[in-house]
Amino acid sequence: MTRSQALALVCVLAGCSVPNPIVESTVTTIPPDSATVTNMHVIQQRVEKYLRENGEPPSSLDQLPVIPNKAASTTDGWGRQIAFVVNGNTITLTSCGADGKPGGNGDNRDFIASMRVCDRTAEWVNPPRLD
Repeated sequence: MTRSQALALVCVLAGCSVPNPIVESTVTTIPPDSATVTNMHVIQQRVEKYLRENGEPPSSLDQLPVIPNKAASTTDGWGRQIAFVVNGNTITLTSCGADGKPGGNGDNRDFIASMRVCDRTAEWVNPPRLD
């Protein structure tokens, strides 16, 4: 046992905190654009579950059922509500990016995704993307 390992063991047994550089270096924050795209994909899965259970599309995000082991967030990566619009058999999801305003480039670009409702499924026509 090395001296640093022995010191760490003594600290653990004494109840003090020992920094773990391996664990600390692997913990990362999900970028807001990635969180937005992920949440949009989960919303699509929740829309499909709603369709299977109810036979028609939901009229709002509040109606979406929770899927076990999936995030239930309806916000984008910047903490704002993802817009949800049903127009006939098309559902459109929109996030206005980092600045929260329509249009923009880079971090401020809009994330717009649409799905077509057919029978009891919701298939992407324009899936959310990071590019």
